[in-house]
Amino acid sequence: MLQELFGEYTVDYGGTKVGRLTVSGQGLMTRFTCECVVATAEIMRLAILMGDRYIALGVLLPDGDKLHFTKSYSKNDLRQKGLSSIDGARLVGTHDIFTVPVSAPAPTPMPTPEPNLVGDDAHIVPSPPEPEPISEPEPNPDPVGDAVPSVPPLPEPEPMPEPEPIPEPNPVGDDAHIVPPPPEPHMEVAQELSEDAVLLTHAAHIEAPEPTAPKWTPHPDPGILFTDPDLIAACRHVTGALTRPCGGDCIELAVPFEAGSPFPLMPVFCRAEAAEISGNAYLLFRINNGKLTN
Repeated sequence: MLQELFGEYTVDYGGTKVGRLTVSGQGLMTRFTCECVVATAEIMRLAILMGDRYIALGVLLPDGDKLHFTKSYSKNDLRQKGLSSIDGARLVGTHDIFTVPVSAPAPTPMPTPEPNLVGDDAHIVPSPPEPEPISEPEPNPDPVGDAVPSVPPLPEPEPMPEPEPIPEPNPVGDDAHIVPPPPEPHMEVAQELSEDAVLLTHAAHIEAPEPTAPKWTPHPDPGILFTDPDLIAACRHVTGALTRPCGGDCIELAVPFEAGSPFPLMPVFCRAEAAEISGNAYLLFRINNGKLTN
C-alpha cells in the first residue's frame, strides 16, 4: 500500500501551482517532502486530496522566500489518517483548514422483512386484520303500561338549626353606649411589605453580568514558564511576548510572528495556533506546569 503513494505531485494554492510534493520510501517509513513559493504572511498547511476530501498533514516552515515541509509516517500513521491514495495536494490557510470538503457516508437503508409464507399462498401478502365493530349499547326497554320505574326516594334535608342570639354586652356607667371598633391593620407595615415585593420583582429580571476574558499582559522573560532547557534557551531571543491565564494551572503564551523572519521557537512551531491581538500577528502556545499542551 505504501508504494502506491510514491511519486511527485503538483501543489496548488488558490488555483495556481506553487510547488511540488515528493513521496518516497525511507526504510519502513513513507517520507513526504514539499517545497513551495507563496507570497503570504498567513500560516500555511499541506493537505492531501483523496477522493472528495482533504487530509491535513502539517504546517510548512518558512525559509527565506520559500516554505518547506518534511515528515515521515509509518504504515500505522497513514492508516489512522485514512490516507490510502493521493489525488492531488494543496495549501490551506488557518481559516480554510476547517472548511475543506469532507464526504459523509450515505445511510444504509434498512431491509424490508419479507413474509414467511409456505405453499400455494406464498405469493399472497396477508392484509392486516380489520378492527372488530364496536356494538352500541341497547336502550333500556320502555316501561309497560302505567308501570313506573322504581327510583329510591331522596332523603329530605335536615332543617338548619336557628342561630343562637348574640348576647348584648352589659356595659356599666356612662360608657354603656360606646362599642370599641375592631383594630385596623398597621398601614406603614403594609406599605413596607409592598415596596419589598416590588424590589424583589425587579431584582429577578436583572441578569448577572457575563464574565469577561482575562487580558493579555506583557511578559519580559517567558523562558521561566518552561522546564525544557532548549525552550528556555530559545526564549532568550523572544521580545514582545504576552501571557494570560486560561484556567487552572494553564497559561497561554503569545509570541509575535512575522513571515520571512526567523522564529525563536522554531522547534515547536507546528504546535502553535495563529491569532491576531491588537492588530498584530501572534502564535499562541498553552503551557501547563512547564510543558506544552495541545
